Amino acid sequence: MLVRLIYASTATENVGMTEFKVILQQSQVNNNRRDLTGVLAFNSKIFLQGLEGSREEINELYTRLLRDTRHHTVAVLEYAEIEEREWGQWSMGFAAPSADNRALFLKYSGQSVFNPYAMRGGAVKKLLGELAGKSITMTVPTSLAAPVPSAITPMAPRTPLPPLATTPMAPRTPLPPLRSFGAAPAVAPARPSVAASPVPPTTAAAPTAPGLLDRLLNR
Repeated sequence: MLVRLIYASTATENVGMTEFKVILQQSQVNNNRRDLTGVLAFNSKIFLQGLEGSREEINELYTRLLRDTRHHTVAVLEYAEIEEREWGQWSMGFAAPSADNRALFLKYSGQSVFNPYAMRGGAVKKLLGELAGKSITMTVPTSLAAPVPSAITPMAPRTPLPPLATTPMAPRTPLPPLRSFGAAPAVAPARPSVAASPVPPTTAAAPTAPGLLDRLLNR
């Protein structure tokens, strides 16, 4: 069975905005685990919370709330069985004394200040409905709107690597000049070929008749 509980309470003196932020975070986690939905408004002094869920879970939560030392003067403003949830997701708001919020407070009560103790249960339910539906009135204070630090640890910037130690190269030893073995021997020019003079054929002396010269000389 679904029920709705709306209650008001007054924060103790040591509860400030830092503690309120802790309460908001705890409410989100715990109520989500128990399938509870609702609205929580705060004006630095008075809490106004509406809760929806199973009767067992709502009753158990209310018992714990009575023992919470962070607030006092807990007053039930409405407790009723419901057919369906009006707040489908967990909402939270800061009931700051802005012009828009003053208009809402005057709309549902006889005062322009946030004082749910002086309001009827039906009027408080409508006030919470409008606070949950208007982003301007649900603005979380700056101190609460700070982003949650990421669980991922950012990597440290890389340390630049030292420059490589370069050893200058020793100058190359010049190669010795090529060893000269002298000029290549000159090739003697080829002698011109001399045409061989033909050897005159040997003329054989004609045989002379024996005694012919002698006869000629002796004439």
